[in-house]
Amino acid sequence: MANIDRKERKLGYFESYAATIPSCVVSMVAVLSSSSSNKAAEGRLTDEAIRRGVEYIANRHPHLRCTLYRTDDDELNLRLNEPAVSKLDQSHLEIIAVESDDGWKDIVHKESNTGFNLGASIPYWRVVFIRGPESDVLLVKYHHCIADGTSGWILINDLLTAATSSANANTASNNEDKVHELPMLPSVDKMCF
Repeated sequence: MANIDRKERKLGYFESYAATIPSCVVSMVAVLSSSSSNKAAEGRLTDEAIRRGVEYIANRHPHLRCTLYRTDDDELNLRLNEPAVSKLDQSHLEIIAVESDDGWKDIVHKESNTGFNLGASIPYWRVVFIRGPESDVLLVKYHHCIADGTSGWILINDLLTAATSSANANTASNNEDKVHELPMLPSVDKMCF
């Protein structure tokens, strides 16, 4: 297998195709709680726990820190930006409160139909945490050129595991020492074909 610790690489065929379509967005949605009991409300994740989870995935998964650039030969490349994410802003995470438990559907629809500016140095991913009266919904959205649908479930699992761990430990710095960054993988056509 090719060296997987590179800080930049040429896009593969499928990634290059996806990169030509700014609206090629993958949206993964998870309903986190859905009960009106007080016990369920007490078990809901705090905004701070969600922030910790998002910081964790941003630092663990290198493609979340990548941007695209064109070479002198007009080829698209993926570049890993350093340092790792140390502070989140609204382009990474937005926490929204809605008044009804169906209010999340409009937000997911809007986010799923909003593409990314692939020439900019902004992230090509975003997490929206939607807090409803009785249920919370987590939306992890990213451009298809940095990850596929299977990767989305891994991101959600890592985010929720870190957020839950942070909430249970009740300390802000508990997860920082546990981040094991994954290597930047070659394109799918290099791995599979």
